[in-house]
Amino acid sequence: MPATLVEQLAAEILDDSIAAERRGDLNVPVRQLLKACLQAEPERCRESYREVVGGHCRRQELARARSRISGTHCVDCPHWAALDGDENLILLARAWAEGPAETLSGNQGIFLPEDFRALRTWAIRVAIRPV
Repeated sequence: MPATLVEQLAAEILDDSIAAERRGDLNVPVRQLLKACLQAEPERCRESYREVVGGHCRRQELARARSRISGTHCVDCPHWAALDGDENLILLARAWAEGPAETLSGNQGIFLPEDFRALRTWAIRVAIRPV
């Protein structure tokens, strides 16, 4: 989805009925939910869940993963629908570069949220329509 369309839809959702101070807090989650439900699955995974730059992967940072409804992966990651939870854990564990492995195993629900897997699987199978 073009960023301009995502921003337009988010602005419609976060209209004047929501207090201005709350709109800033809700902007990122609303944009991610819109993309998760409306953005078609890409033909090829960008593999940004293991994008190590200078020995560092931002998507594997606990604080960053907490801010994303999809955890480490992109909201339109094909792995959510193609792999089950255990398979996805193996995939991410093999690519783990950000600190000790215990960070992943101790926070699996944050890095690999199963509620998001259910949402994305539903969106791919049922709800995604060409925009």
